[in-house]
Amino acid sequence: MATKRRSVAPLIELQSEAFARQYEQGVWRSMYGDEQGRGPLSVSYLVENLKTCVARGYFDEQDASYQHHLGAYHGSVLSPQTGQLHPGVTALIAFDQQDAIRGYAVGREWFFCYAEPQERRFTEGTVLRRVGESVREMFESNDAYETWLYALGGILGELSGHLFPTTERDRQTWAEIQRQHEEAYRQWQTGMAQNIHVLHQHLMFQGA
Repeated sequence: MATKRRSVAPLIELQSEAFARQYEQGVWRSMYGDEQGRGPLSVSYLVENLKTCVARGYFDEQDASYQHHLGAYHGSVLSPQTGQLHPGVTALIAFDQQDAIRGYAVGREWFFCYAEPQERRFTEGTVLRRVGESVREMFESNDAYETWLYALGGILGELSGHLFPTTERDRQTWAEIQRQHEEAYRQWQTGMAQNIHVLHQHLMFQGA
């Protein structure tokens, strides 16, 4: 097992010593600790941990102990021997949950296709605010597990843009998501048209 630490440039612009320590702890844990060699983490790993954290009030108390999870994702795709990406690793997450995969793809599409250059620069404050707001909102609304996977998968997808360039697989996935959106919209339009027709017939019958 490799134990020699290698310097890793974070995916997020660090702004405080507290976050830097947590991020480094997460990276180290994945590269040299118990998680070494297991490869990319699933989004469900983050969902379960953040659900526990918000239930314990860590977000309300500004407790930083949950923040190492972001570093853990980064470290999980790096080789402890070289500090570079593992050969063959092509994503920041494990592709094991469909809603997480979809959120991840949408996050990457935003990063590469829609974000302005300054929006691709992730600061500690920006990322923690987004994670905190999303987690609290989903927890308070008692959102479905699938929503958590999609939302957090999207944030990780955006962060992945600094490590993994666009691929043909990305483009195919984006095209399929667009096709599904268009199909859902057509079905919605058809349903609305049918409802309007039924209402019109009902009004005509009443006026007869």
